[in-house]
Amino acid sequence: MATTRRQAAVRGLASNPATPDDLAIRLIQDPELAFDVIRARAQISERFADAVIELGADGARWLGSNESTPQSVLLRLSEHPSAEVRASVARGTADEQVLIRLAADPAPEVRKTLAARWHTPPPEALRAWLTDEDGDVRYTALHWSAVPPPSDLLGALLADPATSADALRYADLTPELITRFTESDDAEENLRLAIHPALPSGTVRSLAEIENEMFMVGLLLNQATLDDVRAALLAKVPALHPIREWTVGYYLSNLSLDLREVGWLREMPLAGRLEYLDSPYEFFRTVVAGSRDLPQWVIDRLMADESTLIRRVTAAHHDSVSGAALEELFLSHGESQAFGRLLTEHPCFPRDAFLRFAHSRDSSLRAVACSYPDLPAPLVAEIATDPVPSTRDAAARHPNVPFPTVRRLLSDEDLSVVTAAASSPALPKADMYAILDTWTTRTGEAGH
Repeated sequence: MATTRRQAAVRGLASNPATPDDLAIRLIQDPELAFDVIRARAQISERFADAVIELGADGARWLGSNESTPQSVLLRLSEHPSAEVRASVARGTADEQVLIRLAADPAPEVRKTLAARWHTPPPEALRAWLTDEDGDVRYTALHWSAVPPPSDLLGALLADPATSADALRYADLTPELITRFTESDDAEENLRLAIHPALPSGTVRSLAEIENEMFMVGLLLNQATLDDVRAALLAKVPALHPIREWTVGYYLSNLSLDLREVGWLREMPLAGRLEYLDSPYEFFRTVVAGSRDLPQWVIDRLMADESTLIRRVTAAHHDSVSGAALEELFLSHGESQAFGRLLTEHPCFPRDAFLRFAHSRDSSLRAVACSYPDLPAPLVAEIATDPVPSTRDAAARHPNVPFPTVRRLLSDEDLSVVTAAASSPALPKADMYAILDTWTTRTGEAGH
């Protein structure tokens, strides 16, 4: 059945963070709207939380993962009979009392969820997870832990297929371990061996002769790899099968951003790291770009790097970046969600750029202008007349959108714009009630 304008407006109300509690409680009675209502709440009251919990496990699960849920409610949910609800709490809570309770939860999915995000658990919790009967829990706990495992467990962790690869990080290499991990068919075990900082030079050269992407990636990033071996390995990459070449590039890009894999370079004194500033290897320059203690001249140099990745990493890690460089990077390569904040969210992104975007002939840039929270209301109203629906949608969601504009957009021919208008906090409370009351009158109750 086709969505009507009134249905679109009700869906917008469900995403409006300014809806009063009593209206929000009415909206969550519709299962199709409940998640949007809960997710949109900037503040969650005990009254609203009680109404959500009454909906059953689905509602409680959504509530458990909401950052705005009061800790008193999360404490209650940590004892909920549904493991899915308790796992949702494990994903979001920072309350130590709740964390300790969930660390010994009877459901393995809850213990696994918590182990994946609690990187510095108490020693007793880490030991319990590393000896857990569930292999996924053991793997997750060791893989994401920021602290070494107890030394008396290392032998068992090396012998455990679920934890052997990660356990090698903490082990002293022996001839037996080198042979075992060299001959292993497990890609993670191959990678862990090749990236081990104590890898003997003879083993480095022998692994470099084996056609194995994980050996190649690990050796390229390993401090123990000699320059001639690294250069020879990198020269082989273009000759690989396209899929294998993509795999090597993917792992190099991601592991160079992982402190655990390139900690040897990240932990060097600044003078040592700066020796890699002009490295021909992008993955080493990426590590330098992610350092927080760089002098301004180095940041400026990195923002002029030929690599788009290097410039994005630099912008993501440093606040003293040239506004002109940020704008050029955005206009040439667009946004990316992979680096945390967007370029247009950077504190140094030129404020006047948004004003230029607002007057651009490019409708997509006019939409980007609406990401600037201080865009003057008259400009927002002007952008709201754009012929492209997605741009009118962006204007409707702006915090400075004038109420007359919101009211007009509620009658827009494009239903996504109607939804956006109804989600605006600028919508008066009386209008919110009117939308839902009319819908309720026509359908008998909200959502049906």
